[in-house]
Amino acid sequence: MRFISRLFNRGPRRDDWLKISTEITRGFEADAKNFFQSVVRSIDECPPEARGSDGLRPVHRILGGNAEIAIKAYELSALSGLLDVMEYVPRAQGRDFCDLLFGQVCGSALSDILGRMHIEDSLNKDARAARFSGDITRYALDREMDSSGCIFVAMVIVPMLEPVLQCHVGMTVAHAFGDALNFQSLKKQAQTLLEHLQTGRDTR
Repeated sequence: MRFISRLFNRGPRRDDWLKISTEITRGFEADAKNFFQSVVRSIDECPPEARGSDGLRPVHRILGGNAEIAIKAYELSALSGLLDVMEYVPRAQGRDFCDLLFGQVCGSALSDILGRMHIEDSLNKDARAARFSGDITRYALDREMDSSGCIFVAMVIVPMLEPVLQCHVGMTVAHAFGDALNFQSLKKQAQTLLEHLQTGRDTR
């Protein structure tokens, strides 16, 4: 897929960077909000026995705080990997493009998000995933990981939905760079994941 995609995508002109960066920024914002809403909805729909003795419900239903920082850091880390693998931008120009894009995506939270990404660079995959799930959970429930319900959200709900976010991030980047082949492949993956999640809900 990578080889075929690159045949049809020789890299954009610098004059097109701002347009591409703006599209990715808007896509990442929508992806982040949709992911968080899926987490909130899944918490609302989870069975009573999974909520723990205190019957947890989401407190924050609109994305913000550390959850927003965590998701944006996730998106930008995924983007960096995609740029490296797919070579949408020539390697020699990658840093300049990322400077533009990171500034748009992060806005005033740039230092917080870069700081988080720097810390996560030193963590292994499992530790990064646990940190991500924990921050999403703590923000959504507005409490620390002090109950079985919190642990269920962090260890089951967020990891269950994360692959969908990963696909959507890839779709956003592929679409912005005109990579129709990779976009369609990721779209099919996302649809399959969503179908499996819906099947799981229907059988509860």
